[in-house]
Amino acid sequence: MFASSADDSRQMGERKEIHGQRKNGEVFPAEASISKVLVGGQWIFTAVLRDISERRRSEQRFAVEHAVASILATGTSFTHVAPDILQSVCHLLGWRLGALWQLDTEANCMRNVSLWHDGTADRSAFVDMTRTLTR
Repeated sequence: MFASSADDSRQMGERKEIHGQRKNGEVFPAEASISKVLVGGQWIFTAVLRDISERRRSEQRFAVEHAVASILATGTSFTHVAPDILQSVCHLLGWRLGALWQLDTEANCMRNVSLWHDGTADRSAFVDMTRTLTR
């Protein structure tokens, strides 16, 4: 137990991610640390909760960049690897569905290259709109 240990500070949440909640109800990833100091014969404990949302976003961006680079390195053409890229991006970012577009320089417009969904999302409106925009 921390109160009776020789340690004067400790990082909390090392084994699992903890979450904090803002006044508006938004939940965010966090890490906590706790420290203690003996004052007048009594232990005083201080806990600090740190929002690590930006760190998590940075880790996600790195994972996406790595996955896309790996997929591109193994593919023969963008069209060939587009479905795998889209699936990886959606999975790593926690998206339930997504669309990947490519510029058609001859027609001077964007063309849908790939659609992906995780099977749980109501995707009919999204797919219909994407197909309409592609025409």
